[in-house]
Amino acid sequence: MKKISFLSALLVSNVANADLNLDYRAYNTPVNYNFAEVEVGHKTYKSDGNKDNMKVISIGSELMLNEKVIMKYSFSGEEINDVAKIISLNMGLLYRVALAEKIDVVLGGEVEFDWLALEGADTDTDYSYDNYDIGAHLGLRYGFTDKFEGVTQVIISDSSSHSLITTLVTTKLSYYVTKNIGVGAFYTAGFNDKFDSTYAGANIKVRF
Repeated sequence: MKKISFLSALLVSNVANADLNLDYRAYNTPVNYNFAEVEVGHKTYKSDGNKDNMKVISIGSELMLNEKVIMKYSFSGEEINDVAKIISLNMGLLYRVALAEKIDVVLGGEVEFDWLALEGADTDTDYSYDNYDIGAHLGLRYGFTDKFEGVTQVIISDSSSHSLITTLVTTKLSYYVTKNIGVGAFYTAGFNDKFDSTYAGANIKVRF
């Protein structure tokens, strides 16, 4: 929980110190790249007829460093069937290619670090470093209207501890109920040689 508190403080600081005069669509982009976000969802892993379910909560942010470069990070916690917990930190740099007035292609790289804890008789949960993933990111972002936007992205990553190449395909839709607050839903499907996964839920975005 200390890691969650630290990243929450970092996220709040990032928002508080951002240039609040940024346009709603910075650099005439078709979607909003300057935001903080909270996601809540449900993830399922399927392997050899077995199924593991987990609850997931994630906080994150994207920030345009200039017209082309976007910084992203997120911090998430997962609870697997009440017996294990995973804490993950994801960071990345993306490069924006404007294709048309309403369409951007985004490509780049990201790295994720994972900590794992198994629940025992003790009340305290001890997290130990478990794994990191290095991935390539390719996305398409489309602004349907000033209030309604969509993201489709593919991330292909390599795991350090499991020697697995995993492909994640995500679709996310967001609707801004005000100029600064957006709500939406997302769905992610994951594939590798050992298991398949699905991840679906809702998100809230705060523009800055």
